[in-house]
Amino acid sequence: MAVFREEKDEDGISKTLTKSNATFPLVVDTPAAATAAYSTEGFHTYIIDPAGKVIADLPGTKMKRPSPKKILAALKNAKQAPANK
Repeated sequence: MAVFREEKDEDGISKTLTKSNATFPLVVDTPAAATAAYSTEGFHTYIIDPAGKVIADLPGTKMKRPSPKKILAALKNAKQAPANK
């Protein structure tokens, strides 16, 4: 699942879904109800495991966010990492 804080409406999510060909849910959290636990700025990209643990932190700013290539590489690395017990 990908969670966006900066998108104000479904149109932005629809565009992202179309451009990325994502096969997982994309959701909006503009009030930061869930994402505030991970970031106060909203421009970092986090890879979070099913237990809610941050397993990768890709820093970014409003003008320079992590590239899709960098995010996909982090996801691939996380998927290949041995599971924590």
